[in-house]
Formats: sequence, structure tokens, C-alpha cells
Amino acid sequence: MKNNDLQKQKAIYIHDATYSTEDDISLINLAIIIAQRKKQVFLVFLGFIALAALLIFIIPKQYTYSTSIEIGSQFTDGKLNTFESPETLLAKLQHSFIPQVISEYKKNEPGNKRKYKINASIPENSNIIVIELKGTEEQSKESTTLLKNITKKATQDHSRIHDSIKSSLEAQLVITNSKIVNLGSGNDNQAEKTSLHKSLENYSRQLANLRNTREITPPMKSVEATSISSAVILSATIFVGFLLAILSAFFAEFVVKVREKCLEQ
Repeated sequence: MKNNDLQKQKAIYIHDATYSTEDDISLINLAIIIAQRKKQVFLVFLGFIALAALLIFIIPKQYTYSTSIEIGSQFTDGKLNTFESPETLLAKLQHSFIPQVISEYKKNEPGNKRKYKINASIPENSNIIVIELKGTEEQSKESTTLLKNITKKATQDHSRIHDSIKSSLEAQLVITNSKIVNLGSGNDNQAEKTSLHKSLENYSRQLANLRNTREITPPMKSVEATSISSAVILSATIFVGFLLAILSAFFAEFVVKVREKCLEQ
């Protein structure tokens, strides 16, 4: 290649990349921004503290109202058997009794806009069902009324089973007593008498151990409030408020930088 050709070629310039220290981010820069805007940080933080105080004042304390149902049982084959399984009664409560009670209550209270969330559960390895409802102290009367009506539905549903078993046992007692009387007091048919007396004892035992489904305890309000405590609300608001107060200072600084760039251009 000739020298003339080399001179005609365009020169290629390679620029070293340079970085402006103005855009560097360091802890010192962040601290300076916070210090420059300490008044703004303080006011934002103070605003969140005021919000926390307002929430604590406005939000009413929630309590748990609860009652317990023991499933009815009968004594057969040497052991107590419930009228139906706890799971069956729980399904009836969740899908039938509880919705019915809420619907009936709201019909009598047309202006009531409260949304009820009533929970029913079975403690492990038990024949007891616990029903719970959250509400304020001012809602104590309606909460207890709802729980009483729900337990009433369950007891009424099992009363037909209880009454049927009771009638059958009482009839068997009358029939057995009548058979014993007809056999007389002689020694004849002693084996049959012994068998009848055993049957009589069995029916009497079953009748004595027959238990209808019942409300173990009346609806009760929890001693302590079960809603979020004031301390938790205050702590969470202080933490969030502090972070947002710091971020507000950085955001304000960012807005200022953007305006300066726009003016320069």
C-alpha cells in the first residue's frame, strides 16, 4: 500500500470511556440528601405517626364469640355411639344451618349490612364442634343470638333421633316388664326370666346413657381482643413511615435533578 493511500484513509478515534462523579451513588451522598431534606423526612414520618394514632382510635377492637356443641349419643354394644359423625354435622352446619340462621336474622334486620363470617371446626379426636364468630363489643348481642340460633338448629335436628330412640327403648322396657309379669313368680321358665331381666337391664342402661345433642357452654366473648393490637399497628406504621419518609427525600431529589437536566438542554 502506498503512502498516499494511507493518508487518504479516515482517521479512527478511540475515546476512552469517562464516568462522571456526579452520578456516583454512595452512602455519603445518600446521607447528604437526607440531611438536606430532614424537614421533609420529619414531616412525612410525623404524618404516618398521626395516621397510626388515627387508626388505633378509629378501628374498633374485635373479640371472638364462641360456643361448643356436643353430639348426642346412645349406649349400644358396650360403647357410646354418636347419632351421626362429627364430619356430617359439621357439613350440615357449614352448608345449611349457618346460612339459614344468617338469612333469617337479616330478614328481621333489613338495615343490617354486616358481613358475617362464622366458622365451625372439630377439635382433634373429639365429638365436639366449636362455632366462632368475630365481632366488636357493641355487636355482642347479635353475635350471641346468632350462635344460639345455630346451636338450636343442630339440637332440633338431632332431637328427632333422640326422641325416636327414647320412645323405642321405653316401649321395649314396657314389653319386657309385661313378659316378666306374665311368666309369674314360679321357678318355671327360669332361664327365660333371667334373659328377660338382662334385657331389661340393658334397655334401662341404654335409656340412662341416652344423650341428646346439646350446647356445652353458652356463647361467650373472649377475654382479650383478638384483633390486631395497638402496639402492632403502631410498630408497623412507624417502620413503613420511616422507610417512605426516606424514599420521599430521594424522590424529591430525583425530581430536582430531572428539572435541572431539562433546563440545561
